[in-house]
Amino acid sequence: RRSVFCAHHEMDAAVVFPSWAALCVVFLLYAAVLALHLVLPGSVVGGYVADAYGRPLRYRLNGFRVLSLCAVLFIALHLLSLVDGTYFAANIWDCFKAANVIGLFVSAFFLLIGYLTREDMRGGLGARTRTVDRKPSSSSSSSSSSSSSSSSSSSSSSSSSAKRQATACDGKYEEWVKPATNPFLSAPPGDIGLTEGFRDPTTAWLRHSPSSIPAGGVGDDEWVMLIGGGLNNEEGTALVYTSPDFQEWTYHGLFYSGGVLPGTNWECPDFFQVGENLYAFKVSIDHEFFDMWTTGEYDPELLTFTPHHVGVVDYGSLYAGKSFVADGEGTRVMWGWVPEEDPVPMQLARGWAGIQALPREVSVNEDGVLLWQPAASLSGLYGEALFSEDDFSVGGERRQLCEDCCSAQMVMHVEVEVEADGAAWLEIEVLSSEEGQERTILAVDFANSTVCLDRTYSSLAAATKTPQCAPLFTGSSEAVVLDVFVDHSVVEVFVNGGRSTITSRVYPTLSTSTCVFLRADDDGGTVTLPEISLRPVESIWDGPVPTPTATPTPATPPPSLSPSASALPSTSSTPSPHPSTSQYSVPVPPPPPPAAPASEASPRSGVLGWIDENVYWFISIVVVLIFALIVLGGLVVYRVRSKQASFEMLQ
Repeated sequence: RRSVFCAHHEMDAAVVFPSWAALCVVFLLYAAVLALHLVLPGSVVGGYVADAYGRPLRYRLNGFRVLSLCAVLFIALHLLSLVDGTYFAANIWDCFKAANVIGLFVSAFFLLIGYLTREDMRGGLGARTRTVDRKPSSSSSSSSSSSSSSSSSSSSSSSSSAKRQATACDGKYEEWVKPATNPFLSAPPGDIGLTEGFRDPTTAWLRHSPSSIPAGGVGDDEWVMLIGGGLNNEEGTALVYTSPDFQEWTYHGLFYSGGVLPGTNWECPDFFQVGENLYAFKVSIDHEFFDMWTTGEYDPELLTFTPHHVGVVDYGSLYAGKSFVADGEGTRVMWGWVPEEDPVPMQLARGWAGIQALPREVSVNEDGVLLWQPAASLSGLYGEALFSEDDFSVGGERRQLCEDCCSAQMVMHVEVEVEADGAAWLEIEVLSSEEGQERTILAVDFANSTVCLDRTYSSLAAATKTPQCAPLFTGSSEAVVLDVFVDHSVVEVFVNGGRSTITSRVYPTLSTSTCVFLRADDDGGTVTLPEISLRPVESIWDGPVPTPTATPTPATPPPSLSPSASALPSTSSTPSPHPSTSQYSVPVPPPPPPAAPASEASPRSGVLGWIDENVYWFISIVVVLIFALIVLGGLVVYRVRSKQASFEMLQ
């Protein structure tokens, strides 16, 4: 996996790996210290050695202090790894829980060993000589028994009243009542090899009528729902449960596992009908954090699914989508979650984190492929067009769309001719400043049939800036149709009626980063846009807009992307890895170079330069050396004490 402990698809493995390596080294050193403690006749880390007469000789570097220092160094190492929010803030809590908490538990365990063995005379774990009378007094025993009984009764009462399904008893969903029965599923079957996940049930459907919702009772049919999980740490799965009354649920079997869908654990499964005898099954790929769909056949008797087509819901940052029927006409709408990708301090300053993407209507084309389009009701938020023109020509010179159409909250409709006149690609900059210090580039690459959102220069602040790319899915002469929604820190792109979508988080910091610029490649080619228009979009937010109370962390814009072959997901039955690892082949011009301060120091060379470039490895090496010195010091002290004891015995 690209990330070992910090499971986030935008992380750079080159940064995470040194921290992971240091974690392994620390664990091995803990084991080495414990082995020395168990093997040596005079305990090096226990705090005592014995002289020739069996008298204890204590030295200052005892085991409790050694292990305390180990714990402090371990914690310091991983706190240092969290200082730079550029790489770790995207999923900082996963990093903290996975790396630091595990380390803290291991530290506590060895500290406990050091404490329990601090009175050992000859080493070893079982050499304690002090005994404790554990027989309680009668009054204490009675009190303890009474307390235990009371506690047990309280726990039983608490357990019996916990985890009850609450049912709404009014039309406003404000009053809820717990039923006498408890329909919660406490655990999955133990014999199916479920090793990860058991969560995120789907909306239940009628076994033989998945597309209908009964007004009254169920009749002879029964309810069916799916629960996501993973089998044998190898493939994701969806478990099937059935119920006649929504109260008693019975495990039926596996709906679908592995196959054309990747991942070892599936979250947020979704199942619905999209056509006559055609059904859609959607899952969220845990650890990789993107959603995939497949359409195929549903067997209501066996309660199984057979896929025919497979695809990606969104090639950007959208995750954990969930759909529902929005109206009486059966329009299916999906909501998706878009996480933050800037440092946690900025999120804390804002007071919120994470957003919902635009609602998307789900439909299917004649080939059985799902389309994801902006909900039609969004058009009620559109204002009058700020710009609209047909046959708009774009050349190699960077050109502003119009001076009066700069907006951080807008929708842009663009049609692009694939057969460009000598041009290899087209760039549309949104949320761009006039000089280009900040700009988010939507690049259409005609040669490779890809469209990419390049976030390299989207923000002067620290944030995830990897490009996110999607295939165009167009023929040789078909036009490319782009619907681009910009809403301050998020850009959503719908390609060719929702055949491909990209959702990206961007964080412009300049008040002037609101304009639109266009340009084609600079080899003299031009691109014709049969239609281009831009409209403002009204806000649905009625309350005050929260403003950050902290200053964004500045970050030097990284160098331009080097051209590389596109590695987009395949449309075959074996999907490629997550598309966010792709880089498109369009060369990105660097921004205007900032003026360097006169006092700015030049990069150091030699050993200091290596330390600057490999700070995580340097910290790891320092920690290893410190541990080695501690253990070596303990051995030296032990040998000195042993020689001294032998000399005294000879005297």
